[in-house]
Amino acid sequence: MNAEAREIDIFIAEDNPADVRLIEEALRDMQPPPAVRVACDGEQVLQCLLEPVKPAPALLFLDLHLPKTDSREVLRRVREQQRLRDTAVVVLSSSEVEDLMREAYSLGADCYLSKPSDLDEFLRTIRRAAEYWLGLQRSAAAE
Repeated sequence: MNAEAREIDIFIAEDNPADVRLIEEALRDMQPPPAVRVACDGEQVLQCLLEPVKPAPALLFLDLHLPKTDSREVLRRVREQQRLRDTAVVVLSSSEVEDLMREAYSLGADCYLSKPSDLDEFLRTIRRAAEYWLGLQRSAAAE
């Protein structure tokens, strides 16, 4: 894989700086280390992801409650883009409300994860999700 194709492996859409730091911490020891980009509101996410000259990320961690442009709208717009079709979208939420989960899946989320309150479990959950989805992307690229 060339360096340009790896410009952004993981995109984090999260408005809570503490959660951003935890997600980045969870990804720190992955091999190979993913390139990460962060946006803190829905408008920034759409600006970055809908810009056609930038490579699509392999994985988008999308907080369910972003300011400015609602996360549901972000997810809907991401799924409308052909170039983002293969981007895995993992919705992160502090809520386990079944209706929210169903809605996220109906809008095209690949995975819905509740943010664990336990720090170690949070780090493990993020790391496992990233390893799984990046592993699938890398396997598909190798075929």
